[in-house]
Amino acid sequence: MAWCMRFKENARNPLKRTTGNLTVPELSAALICLVRSVQFVYFSKDIQCIMKGEILSNSSVEATLANLRTQFWVTNGRSTVKRVWNNCLKCLK
Repeated sequence: MAWCMRFKENARNPLKRTTGNLTVPELSAALICLVRSVQFVYFSKDIQCIMKGEILSNSSVEATLANLRTQFWVTNGRSTVKRVWNNCLKCLK
């Protein structure tokens, strides 16, 4: 993905061509792009609700954590989910 993004950037601006090994910022940008792409695939309904200002379907902290753990291991998962949950203004209403 990082190579494709570099190719696209070099095609857009041939005067500032980047060559050589991939840089840390390029790799970071590619990672963010991939994560956003996966999030859009798996959370498209939630993203659309958030963009429209609608309320997301309610679930417990445990259900949210269980759903996350099917694909990711979140360090200090329970406390992280609780912190995000408690800081969400829509969830507190």
